[in-house]
Amino acid sequence: MADDIPLDPVADPNGLGVNVNVVIAPLPAPGTPLPATGGTPPIELGLVGVAVVLAGAAMMLRSRRRRGASGGGAPDGV
Repeated sequence: MADDIPLDPVADPNGLGVNVNVVIAPLPAPGTPLPATGGTPPIELGLVGVAVVLAGAAMMLRSRRRRGASGGGAPDGV
């Protein structure tokens, strides 16, 4: 079933990055092994959630470093 889904990234027409097509499919019943890893859905979804939270935290830290300590607002005294 998942073998039919193309997972190759598609080039961004603006050249700013990569667009990835995401296909949302219904989850199997709880306790059903997933074909890719052999794990169960709650464990797999938990690991995906942790990865998403870590990626979001890393992105926030990177954006804060770029803006500097002032937070990116108007310069002081304006």
